[in-house]
Amino acid sequence: MMTLADAIQNLKAGAYPFSEANGKKIIGSANKCARLPAYNCPVEMVPVDLDAFEGKWSKKLKNKDTPEGFDNFRQFKVWHSNVKTLMNHASGRHAEALMQRKQEDDWKRLRDGVSSIIENHEKSGVQATDLISLTVLQSVAREHGVQPASLTKENLKLWMHNMADAGRRNALRKSACLLDKLHHFSGHLSSSLLPSIIGALPKVTKTRQTPAFPHSVADAIDTYLHELSVGEKYKGLAANHSRKPLSPRTIKSVREQLAWYFTCLIELGHLDPEGEVDIRKLMSLENILAAFDAETAGEFYWKPLAKTTNKKNMGAVFRFARRFHPEFFDVQQEFFKGSYFVDWDTMTKENQDFCRRLVQSPRRSLKFMNLPKHLFEDAVEQIARFDSLSEGQKANALRLAVAAAASAILMFIPLRADTLINLKVTGEDANIFFLDESKDVRLSIEASMMKNKKSMVANYGRRGKVNPAKILNWWMREARPLVMEQIQTPDPTMLFGGARYHYLAAGWRLATAGQDIYMTLHQVRHGIASILINHPGVNVDDIAAVLNNTPTTVLKTYAFFDREKSIQVGMAGLKAVNAALEKGFRG
Repeated sequence: MMTLADAIQNLKAGAYPFSEANGKKIIGSANKCARLPAYNCPVEMVPVDLDAFEGKWSKKLKNKDTPEGFDNFRQFKVWHSNVKTLMNHASGRHAEALMQRKQEDDWKRLRDGVSSIIENHEKSGVQATDLISLTVLQSVAREHGVQPASLTKENLKLWMHNMADAGRRNALRKSACLLDKLHHFSGHLSSSLLPSIIGALPKVTKTRQTPAFPHSVADAIDTYLHELSVGEKYKGLAANHSRKPLSPRTIKSVREQLAWYFTCLIELGHLDPEGEVDIRKLMSLENILAAFDAETAGEFYWKPLAKTTNKKNMGAVFRFARRFHPEFFDVQQEFFKGSYFVDWDTMTKENQDFCRRLVQSPRRSLKFMNLPKHLFEDAVEQIARFDSLSEGQKANALRLAVAAAASAILMFIPLRADTLINLKVTGEDANIFFLDESKDVRLSIEASMMKNKKSMVANYGRRGKVNPAKILNWWMREARPLVMEQIQTPDPTMLFGGARYHYLAAGWRLATAGQDIYMTLHQVRHGIASILINHPGVNVDDIAAVLNNTPTTVLKTYAFFDREKSIQVGMAGLKAVNAALEKGFRG
């Protein structure tokens, strides 16, 4: 297979149609691959494989994430574009696409006919933008050797399902509508160029779609969730007491987890969605393990679940199954001790990658720790000229403001998102207090608001150039009233004015991407734990206190420990010991 080194040599020899200046930039980007941790090898060992290249970097592009080896997202985006362009030419894809466009076949004749309709019929309903979608379909169909008259709905569904790019999927969907519309132009377009009527295409996705369940299943789920929402009753000697009710958000998660299980059964043929079934039989151990095995093997049409999600789903399924089979308690304990759950970190790969980039770059760590300062400065500037902004700019300004307010808490006391959005600033059960005498912020959260049912009381104030009290006072005075005008159910007792999780999460992603540290709300906990655990002299018990968690959970779930750096420190220690021993021996 051709390597990147071969492509660079071909470019230097003038094999590809780049200008001298552009060629130098592309060569520079290609050579940079050898210095990137993601490759960690000379360009002679990097294959010219466009699909592999896209698979490796597409998620980073989508998330506006900056990989190791790049100073910012813009630099990464330019590098990606340059290397992709070189691989496109070196692999022959570019030349092949040009050749296909010039090919004299029914697709070209159809495209010429559509162009003619656009030119001669201003009110035909066929627009110039339709040609773009048709060009995408033409390219895909030619790759599969299918001419327009032979095109079927099944072709389109299969091609769309195998596409990772939503834009290309939408182009095929629009093209199908166009082809059906063209049947009305028989006087201007030969019917032999058109396929049979295609009709509406179903939604094509790699995300699980929840079907309608039989009444017996739906009723059993609703009854169970109702009990959890009011407080499920204990059994035995404690039968007169109930567990604490679960939050609406947790109830929603349990519903999704059970929906996953019953969708699995439908896909496996163990549940007829049109029939009435015995829920007790559906919750058999055989069915539970069949769903688990098929999911871990990636046998379903949706993207396989991450291990952490799979584990949470199975926990919910077992708890539901024990309503009908109490004897499953011991089976559940044994199941989670199985080999699938042994020796793997509960910290996802995405979180590990994020924390690795953070702790291995002092510059990035400093930027992360000073996020409140940067977000606050940007938000103040935009809110100050709020009335002069366009509607879209106003929406972004408000999201930035809510992210700045969130950072004044999260970056000091990294709460979970469901606790953060429920903080109150007024009333007897207020959680946030501003201490005038010390200019600190006081946080007081009762146990019922915390996931692990441990209360938290903490005072915190200025850190470096970041003043959390100043940010929160500005938020309450200037920004929160504007946000409350935009949300459907404003609540003056809440710190965020009644804004819910999705609003805060979207604002956080937008704001942090603008600072070139794209992350989720929850990744703040991972980031702070990882920075602290890699800092000499910090005790894991102290980290656990900041996260309001146990040391075991911190080590297993939250903190990324830079073992590579630790090994180097250990080797330096061995060198020092060796030198001391040699000195003593000589003496």
